Amino acid sequence: MSRVFADLGYSAFSYIDVRRVPLSGEPLPFHLSTVRNDFAQTYLDANLVTYDPVVQRAATSNAPFTWADCPEYHSWRAARRG
Repeated sequence: MSRVFADLGYSAFSYIDVRRVPLSGEPLPFHLSTVRNDFAQTYLDANLVTYDPVVQRAATSNAPFTWADCPEYHSWRAARRG
C-alpha cells in the first residue's frame, strides 16, 4: 500500500476499517498506517481513537479522504494563524 500511495503523491497514509468508533476497551478495527510505532502506542494509550476526527470521518464514509477534507483541520489551521 505504501507504494500505491507514494505513486499518488502521498508520503504517509492510514487505512482503517471502521464502521463505528470503538468504545474504550473494545478491540481496535483492522488498520494499516505509516505512523511511527511510538506515536501509535501513545495515541492508543491516550484513547485518542474516540476523539480523532479522521476516525469519525472514516466511520461515515468508505471513500478516501485527506485531513484537509475534515472541517477540524481548517479550524486548527485558522487557530494556528490567529
